[in-house]
Amino acid sequence: MDERDTRTKIEIRQEDIVSPVAEALIRALNAELSKTYPEEGATHFRLDPDEVAEGRGAFLVAYANGDPVACGAIRRVDADSAEIKRMYVAPGTRGRGIGRAVLTALEAEARRLGVGRIVLETGVRQTEALALYAKAGFERIPPFGEYLASPLTSVCMAKDLASSEPVGQGDVTLRDVTEADLPILFEHQRDPEALRMAAFASRDWEAFTAHWTKILGDETVAKKTILFDGAVAGNVGSFERDGQREVGYWIGREYWGRGIATRALSQFLGHVKERPLVAHVAKHNLGSIRVLEKCGFTHVGEDKEFSTVDGTVVEGFILKLA
Repeated sequence: MDERDTRTKIEIRQEDIVSPVAEALIRALNAELSKTYPEEGATHFRLDPDEVAEGRGAFLVAYANGDPVACGAIRRVDADSAEIKRMYVAPGTRGRGIGRAVLTALEAEARRLGVGRIVLETGVRQTEALALYAKAGFERIPPFGEYLASPLTSVCMAKDLASSEPVGQGDVTLRDVTEADLPILFEHQRDPEALRMAAFASRDWEAFTAHWTKILGDETVAKKTILFDGAVAGNVGSFERDGQREVGYWIGREYWGRGIATRALSQFLGHVKERPLVAHVAKHNLGSIRVLEKCGFTHVGEDKEFSTVDGTVVEGFILKLA
């Protein structure tokens, strides 16, 4: 089961590393590390903004009940590996599974980058971090790179993604969408990275609720909430468009790269009798294309009219399930 306190709503967003929120968390992390490791050369603070730029990595911030309380970054090291950096959870919020949630999201980002291995460095005095990484499947490795200069305090670890399941495998179930799900679904769908990938969403709460009020009253639309270990992780459904039955789904960023979308869509398709089904997806949304292909969809054409939520026209694919 999810280790998080059920009273704490955790949301993980991609943030600019030079944003005020990110800089405040990094200052707190640096202060704590400087106090824990006062030895000269024992701390490693460098992470340049271009290292977490789109396509090279990501900087994530975790919000607990709306407050920024944790962060973490992933940066590509080479063609097959990425490094976790700047992992931090504010002291007053530790023990609620927030660190685990950030680690899971970072692993998802690493899988999205297409790397087969994650490496990281932590310290000998950070026992909670060592336990977290070990539980997530990381194993100790010899010091590497800049950490060769601090062999007495640094602990380097690695995880092989190619031979491991995504972090956080758990129960995936579907149920009817309810009005109570809408605030969580809205938060998932207005995530900037999700908006970059999709054609159907809204940044505006009133427009979003008006859209969903119409959907909830439309019996021709099949709509299900995706639950992961009981938490609302996204939604999946099918609808009529241009004389075709189309399928679509959303998954919150913190649930990406964990096989949840594939499992949810597979369950949903087992209850949808209409065939054929089509799906329209942005060509750069490789994660969704892989999900659809795993569920039996095949590429049948190009969608030159595909545009993302911000109005950007991009190349798209049409996939079909016969």
